Amino acid sequence: MGSVNCGSRTDNEYTNLFGRTSGAAAKVAGVIALMLEANRKLTIDDIRVILSAGTPVASDADKPVGAFLDAEAAVCEALRRKGKKC
Repeated sequence: MGSVNCGSRTDNEYTNLFGRTSGAAAKVAGVIALMLEANRKLTIDDIRVILSAGTPVASDADKPVGAFLDAEAAVCEALRRKGKKC
């Protein structure tokens, strides 16, 4: 899994210049921890499905560099699967 990060020029600019797996691992682990705090009954498959629903990001047209990890959306989905509103 690669890492996609915000750029410095605009709020919607992304760059794939940082870290690859070493950059992504901490981010994904943190989001998973938040998801499990919201819903301890999530399975590994639940987590995989929720995380894979991120928005594809491309630094150049037709060249995807990864998926945007939306922590808020992931935690909201974990809560929704528990029957709670976000």
